[in-house]
Amino acid sequence: MFFQRSWRYFSVAICLIVIAACANQNATAILATATVNNKAGEQARSDKDGVNQNPTKTPRPAATATPIITGPHFKHVGGLKLKPPTSGRHADLTLYNDLVLLGSQPGSCPAENQITLIDVSDPANPELAGYSPTVKYASLEDMDVVRIGEQDIAVLGIQPCREATKPGIQIVDITDPTAPLELARFETNLGVHELDVTITASGQALALLAAPTNNAFGTTPKPEDRGELWIVDISDPSQPSMLSRWGIDQKPNWQALDYADRTRGNFPGIFLHSVRASSNSQRAYLSYWDGGVIILDIQDPKQPIYLGQTPYPALAEGDAHSVVDWNDGQMLALNNEDFSNDQAKISHPALAEPDYAHELPLGGKLDAPLSAKVLAIGQACDAEAEYPDFQGLFVLAEMAGCSIEQKLQIAQNGEAAALLIYANAPFEELQFGDDVDLIDDFDLPMFTISSTTAAALLSQPEAETTLESCFDGGGAIQFFDLSDPSQPVEVGRYNTPNSINETLRSNPTVHNSEVQGQYLYASWYQDGLRMLDISDPSQPQSVAIWPMNNSPKVALWGVQVRDQFVYVSDFNYGLYVLEFQAE
Repeated sequence: MFFQRSWRYFSVAICLIVIAACANQNATAILATATVNNKAGEQARSDKDGVNQNPTKTPRPAATATPIITGPHFKHVGGLKLKPPTSGRHADLTLYNDLVLLGSQPGSCPAENQITLIDVSDPANPELAGYSPTVKYASLEDMDVVRIGEQDIAVLGIQPCREATKPGIQIVDITDPTAPLELARFETNLGVHELDVTITASGQALALLAAPTNNAFGTTPKPEDRGELWIVDISDPSQPSMLSRWGIDQKPNWQALDYADRTRGNFPGIFLHSVRASSNSQRAYLSYWDGGVIILDIQDPKQPIYLGQTPYPALAEGDAHSVVDWNDGQMLALNNEDFSNDQAKISHPALAEPDYAHELPLGGKLDAPLSAKVLAIGQACDAEAEYPDFQGLFVLAEMAGCSIEQKLQIAQNGEAAALLIYANAPFEELQFGDDVDLIDDFDLPMFTISSTTAAALLSQPEAETTLESCFDGGGAIQFFDLSDPSQPVEVGRYNTPNSINETLRSNPTVHNSEVQGQYLYASWYQDGLRMLDISDPSQPQSVAIWPMNNSPKVALWGVQVRDQFVYVSDFNYGLYVLEFQAE
């Protein structure tokens, strides 16, 4: 989902499960925002998380078309069917007063793009209100709205797909939603994938921006890109100003090699996917993909302070996508966007527990457990060099020096059982894809492993190492107790039955969620909308789902809720409006 990322990492026909981050498998990655009050405390809002043409209103379903349902359920009461952007899909949505703002993720690079403003004053009959001012050559997936003075201000994230457009945000006055007016733009180093706006106790309006680095596989970002959180003062929306930047490398004891060593699962990376302000505006929650959620104190937005980080259990996929908090910041729900069913794990007597092996897509598939001894062969860049005989062994190569294709060619020519690659020093760019023509037959399993795992294997070279696949299902919601933000404690977890069905293997994953009262509402792509009772977050209970019986077919991106009405965005349809009914 990062336009600026796709051409670099997926040009060799690699289909990583994305985010957006990322992808094109069953959904997209690679969404959320907080409840805030304006300066005068006039109104509260409940937020998240080419051009749409020919909108049509969806009539209220006839009573005769609705099956008899007993018990809590959602009724489809309205919607607005919109033409998706060129070769793309509808993205996130924000609910503000009687407006829904619907984002756009084009599949190609559009000459012009904009978001759609929808009047939902009558939830059963949404109507087109207007469009935001156009932005050239960009994806506009995420946005948020806040009242500043006498203006309703929308902040849109810009992810360019051409250098002609600068990354950052577009600030738009939508006080008159039929005639939105661009007030300003603010530039960032990289595209703003997700964002949040909040009002501090002193009345300062802040835009929190997630501008992720291009570090799939754990490459070390360039120094100028590492401050992925941008905190921007938009109190004067026509003159935004930067207050501070923060990146995970500012965390105490963080090392550059940690970008590679702390990645996890099938989509390894340490990058800031999204950011959300706490409900009291005192904290920022940074969804740092395989780094979990970083918690910052932003009471002084010029000097964010690191408070803590959510942990992942052993062999968890990772992929921290977005969050929502409640109970005055005492509880947190983390949405993990994991599209992969299978993980590869590596075992060895010197490892206290199995670790991840990141399977690279150019290699052969691991169809059954594979065991062998390990032999280190350095950088493995010279095809004419004399290497020790490693036929039938796992060869261990350093990441640096040359492309992965060159290393794979040497390993295959020597009839190795598998190729293991690790980073023994920080590196800025993974050399991958430039020499794909070197390889005629992709039949050798190939993995990246952490430097600590590599050291463990080499500490006992006489012992065998085992590689094997395991099923772990799709992305789940984790529930954390943040009573002590320096030590977040996981207290519960929820996944849909389809996500953990090994026979079905349908890859559904959670995307976004919102909390109202004791209930959490989550968009789950093809698994639809899920309503959970989280009064006891250690045992979340399913209350209602939509659609029932998988009709209509949906791919839900975002969710917003107000009172009994729930608003969800769908890739292809546009906006659905649902009403919760207890019986």
